[in-house]
Amino acid sequence: MRPVGTFFTGLAGLGLWCLALVYLAADLREVPDIANEEASIQATTETPPAQASIIENRPVRPISPDAFASPVGTTDTTGFERITPRQDPAPAKPELAAVLPRPQTIDAGRLAFGARTLQLRGVQPTDRQRLCPGSDGTQWPCGMVARTQQRLFLRNRSVTCDIASANWTGTIVAACRIGDTDIAEWLIRNGWAEAAGDQALMSLSEAARSAKLGLYGDDPR
Repeated sequence: MRPVGTFFTGLAGLGLWCLALVYLAADLREVPDIANEEASIQATTETPPAQASIIENRPVRPISPDAFASPVGTTDTTGFERITPRQDPAPAKPELAAVLPRPQTIDAGRLAFGARTLQLRGVQPTDRQRLCPGSDGTQWPCGMVARTQQRLFLRNRSVTCDIASANWTGTIVAACRIGDTDIAEWLIRNGWAEAAGDQALMSLSEAARSAKLGLYGDDPR
């Protein structure tokens, strides 16, 4: 009986060894091919070679600074036409302007800034001693009233004048504005000063005379 038991015991051991070999072979098949995977990753991350530039030999459309020709039906194959580049426009000259604070009214049409005097361009200043006839034949102090009207219009506000600098000596002639309103035009339009030389202002002066405004009307006081 012992030889038979030994036989079966050896057969069982052999079977166990066979099973162990089968499992070992399966594990070996599942081990990844590291070398192949690294090669595959490197192949996918490498930058593809640059493609050569493609030069097309086809008709081109002529151009001009102001218009482009239609590419349809173009048969000219002589290439692009080189044109002279446009010149940049000359920079605009800066406008002369100076802000003058708190002007004093000497007459309608004349301003004072301390010892300096400015006469409004396009205006014949109204002498403050001037007298004007009323509709009843009496004289009224239109020069003093005109000066007062200019004072009320300015109201101690700063004026902007077309001069290069706020520093001058003596008397100068310049156009001045309150905001967007030209002071000389305002005076002439309302009849408080007469125009001098400028045709557009002369037309305003004639309109004020016809409407009997300011100097051409009665005493408004």
